[in-house]
Amino acid sequence: MRATVLLLLFGGALLYGCEKDPQITQPIQFSHRAHTEKGLSCDLCHESIEKAASAGLPTIETCMTCHQAAMSDSPEEAKVRQYGEQEQEIPWRRLFELPANVYFSHRRHVAFGGVACAECHGNMGESDAPSVRPAVALSMGTCMGCHAQRNASGDCDACHR
Repeated sequence: MRATVLLLLFGGALLYGCEKDPQITQPIQFSHRAHTEKGLSCDLCHESIEKAASAGLPTIETCMTCHQAAMSDSPEEAKVRQYGEQEQEIPWRRLFELPANVYFSHRRHVAFGGVACAECHGNMGESDAPSVRPAVALSMGTCMGCHAQRNASGDCDACHR
């Protein structure tokens, strides 16, 4: 009986682990390609990439800089204008969630470390739809592998709080 209970608990834990990274659905089927083809760079919309710990998501004010009037007949672009007209932020859903004891700074990695956005986020510039899950599975091994490649600090206190 005890072995059966342990087996069920272990099986449940495995199944839970498989669902740890479910697909994310975004409120707008945003095309990065439509923007990069016009020559826009990541930091034009993700303004704090090189300035802050968080890269940040574009505010509706940022989106409305270009999208006050229709630029296409896309129903997704119309949704952007609806949020703007209602003065509401687009409720983007986060793809990357780090444990509470992990500190990650975009500024430190991008501005100082020279890590390209695509190394963690994949080639978003060619994407016609939002990612449904992170392009790179973040783990201690992934981070430490990158740190080793770049001869970056492996000091636990640098990233763990």
